[in-house]
Amino acid sequence: MMYFNLAADQEAIFVAQMKTFFDAYEQFPHITGLTLMRLDAKQIQFVLMSSWVSGSDFFALKSTPAFAPLNKFMNRAADQLGFHENGYRVIDPDDDQN
Repeated sequence: MMYFNLAADQEAIFVAQMKTFFDAYEQFPHITGLTLMRLDAKQIQFVLMSSWVSGSDFFALKSTPAFAPLNKFMNRAADQLGFHENGYRVIDPDDDQN
């Protein structure tokens, strides 16, 4: 999950860049879901949630040109109003290797 806090003048640009990112969805190896959500609040906040066959698939995508639209806003949000990224893993309680 990626959390973006944006200024009002950045929202339209961010949404356009996310459209570019979503349009490239078919190129992402092993992705199983991608959702962009906007918090209904005074502060403009977006959450990008993705699911993958393996967490390493997401990290592999981060080094490709397809990820460029996100890199710009990860850096901008981190420098200004805030950016946060989390990774979660579903663990099978019956799997002895977890």
